[in-house]
Amino acid sequence: MVVDTATYTLHPEGTTFAASLRRRGLSSNTERNYTGRTALYLSYAAARGIPWQSPTMNQLGGFLHWLVDVPLPTRGRREPV
Repeated sequence: MVVDTATYTLHPEGTTFAASLRRRGLSSNTERNYTGRTALYLSYAAARGIPWQSPTMNQLGGFLHWLVDVPLPTRGRREPV
């Protein structure tokens, strides 16, 4: 499932995408990775007021730049190296 971070409700299209991955019989690892990346893009678009379904090339470039330059928070209990 994919949650809209602004309202903490299910994101309809994101959740539908996740369900389509499961119906196609993809591995759970593939499903988890694709769903996580979809949620990351949807959150980025929502935070910047970008229509997720029709971004411009500049907006997609901004997303790619953000992916490279902004580190994600660490997961787990280990301290970053």
